[in-house]
Amino acid sequence: MALAATLVNHGEALTGDTSNSKAVYLGLDVGTQGTKVVAYCPEEARVIARVSRSYDVMPTSVPGRAEQDPNETWMPAIDKCFVELGNELSSMNDNDEGEAIDGRIKYKIKGVGVSGQQHGMVAVDSRLTPLRPAKLWCDVEAVEETKLLQTICGKENLDFLTPSFTAPKILWMKRNEPELYAQTKWFLLPHDYVVMRLGNLRQPITDAGDASGNGIFVSNKRENSNSIANAIDESLMDKLPTVLSPNQVAGILDDYYVRLLTPNAPPTSKAIPLSVGSGDNMCSALGVGCVSPGQAVLSLGTSGTIFAVSDTPVSDSPVLAPFCDATGRYLPLACTISCTGVLTQVLNEYTDWSSHEEASRHAASVGIGCHGITFLPYLGGERTPNWPHATGALLGLTASNLKYASDPAVVYRACLEGITFLLADALSHFPNKDTITTLLVVGGGAKNPLWQQMIADILNCELRYPLETESAALGAAFQAGAAATGAMVDDYVQKQNLERNPTVTVPKNHEEYQDAFQRYKHFATRLFDRS
Repeated sequence: MALAATLVNHGEALTGDTSNSKAVYLGLDVGTQGTKVVAYCPEEARVIARVSRSYDVMPTSVPGRAEQDPNETWMPAIDKCFVELGNELSSMNDNDEGEAIDGRIKYKIKGVGVSGQQHGMVAVDSRLTPLRPAKLWCDVEAVEETKLLQTICGKENLDFLTPSFTAPKILWMKRNEPELYAQTKWFLLPHDYVVMRLGNLRQPITDAGDASGNGIFVSNKRENSNSIANAIDESLMDKLPTVLSPNQVAGILDDYYVRLLTPNAPPTSKAIPLSVGSGDNMCSALGVGCVSPGQAVLSLGTSGTIFAVSDTPVSDSPVLAPFCDATGRYLPLACTISCTGVLTQVLNEYTDWSSHEEASRHAASVGIGCHGITFLPYLGGERTPNWPHATGALLGLTASNLKYASDPAVVYRACLEGITFLLADALSHFPNKDTITTLLVVGGGAKNPLWQQMIADILNCELRYPLETESAALGAAFQAGAAATGAMVDDYVQKQNLERNPTVTVPKNHEEYQDAFQRYKHFATRLFDRS
C-alpha cells in the first residue's frame, strides 16, 4: 500500500501544471489483430487524434495454437503509433511557421492508459524478456489442462474455466516446456507486459479486471487463489504480478516513449503518468460509459460478448465469466464464439451477394421465424454454452418449407435469428437480467438496421449506439485521466460529456419471435447438451 500511495501522489504531482494547455490522455488498445491509440481531450470531450497499426497471429500448423511475439508485434506497433501520433499532435500545436501558437502548447499529454486482449500468457525471465511467444486468448491447446484443473480444484468452482483462460496455459507450459517454465520469473497478461515495458517497471503490476480473467483470481476476494495456483505449481503465486486498484498510477512513461510522442518538448515537461490499465472488455465498458449497475454492453464482432456492471460477484455459473470491472465493481460476461464470423461465412458460401447490406435488404422480406427453418450457428463449436463439440445445422425442414432451404435470403435471415437467439439465451443467465432494459451496442454488426431491430425484439431491450468505435482505447484513456487527476474511475467517466448517436431501437415484435426462439432452444439442447 505504501508503494501504491507513492505512485498516486507522484502522478498527482506530475500533473500539477499551471500552463493553459489542454490536457490530453492517450488510450492504447493492444489487440489480436492490431494496436490502436486514441488521444482524448476532456476539455473538448472528444478524441482529437487516432492512429493504428495491424499485425497478425504467428502462422502455425498446430491445431488450437494462437501465438504472437510481443517484441515483433505489440511493441513495434506501439512505437510506430507513438511516432505518428506525436507528429500529429505536434502539427496541431504549431502554426504554419512551425512555432507554438501564442507561445504555448495547445495540447499536452498528461497520462497514458493501456487496454489489452484478455486471457493471454506472457512468460518472462528475470530480465523481463519473453521466453517464448505469448499465448493468446484464442489459443485453445490446453484442453487437457483445463479438465485437469477443474478436477483438482472442484471445490473452487471452475465450471467457467475454458482453455482460453491463462491458468490452463501456464499448466500446459509446465507440462510441455519444462525447461522454459523453470526459467520463468513472471507470468503476465498481455496488458501487464505492455504497461511494464512502457514504464520500464522492474516489478510487474496488473488490475483486478484483467486478472479476473486468468482463471486463478477469485473475484469476490479480489486476490489470486492459493489453492488454484498451487494446483499448477507451489511457486506460482510468487510469479504473478501485484494487483493495484483501478485509479492508481503504475509508474511513469519511460523517456524512450516520451521522446517518440513529444520529440520537440523540453526535458522538464516530459514526465507522463501511466495508469494501471485493464483488459479490453473492462476498458470497453469504460469507453461506452457503462460504469453503473443495470447498464450492459453488447459487442457484435467475430465473437459476441455481453457484459453488465454489477455490485455483486457472480458465483456458480457455468455460463458467465466472473470478471471484475475497471472501477471496483464486477462485470459478469458471456462470450459466444458464433457471431459475425458465422454470418460472413454464410454470406460468402451460401449467397452471391457482395455485402451484408445487400444480403440484409433481401432478408428483410422474409417473415419472422423463416417459415419454420432454424439455423444453429455453431460452425466452430460454441463457448456459451460450453459445447466445443457442436456444429452448425439447418433444421425444421418439412414438405411445406423445403423449397425455402435453398433461398439465400431465408438462410441468411435464419442465421441472423440463430445468432440472436444464442445471445438472448446468454443474456438470460445474468443475475440482474430483469434490470437490464437498455443495451449499448458496439462492433461491426451494430451497423445493420435489420439486425438492430431483430436484437431489440428478441432480447426485449432498447438499443443505443455509442459514436466512438474504439471503445476499449477510449476507456483506457479515461482510466489514464482518472489516475492522473486522482479521481475515482466511475466518477471520471460519468463526467465526460461524450456525444452519442441519437438513434434508439425499441422492441416491437418480441412476442412474434417466441415460437422460433423456443424451437431454437429445443433443437440446440436435444442435439448438443450433454449435461
